[in-house]
Amino acid sequence: MTGTTTQPLCFIDAQGGTLARLCAAVAHALGHADAIALVWGEEKPLSEDVSAVLEEVGMTAPAAVPFDHVLTSKHSCVWLGDSSGLAVTPNAQVWAFSLPSPDEPVFDRLVTARLVRDRVAQQIRSVSRGSSIV
Repeated sequence: MTGTTTQPLCFIDAQGGTLARLCAAVAHALGHADAIALVWGEEKPLSEDVSAVLEEVGMTAPAAVPFDHVLTSKHSCVWLGDSSGLAVTPNAQVWAFSLPSPDEPVFDRLVTARLVRDRVAQQIRSVSRGSSIV
């Protein structure tokens, strides 16, 4: 995804959908109301730490939708986490974000979720200005 994107953003993750939902919430807050979250595999409930860091800045996570090739063909896709699903979305960018395990201390989970939220916002703004996603 280089240059200004004309297609809506689609965030995909294979770790339950939390990262995709976080990214779509940030995109919505930045004016990309048509951004969607897809989950590859089984969806898990949104973690309390991610919910908390979205709520503290007035964001709400959208629902995740099961992965669908039709949706990915109509969106500019970003694969989140590792690149294990990249083969099914060959034109997707990979953002190597991750969130801590639920077994980690809550402070660590909150700090990391805030950092990811803020870095996602920077990358989406970069896309909006027509820069490459890195």
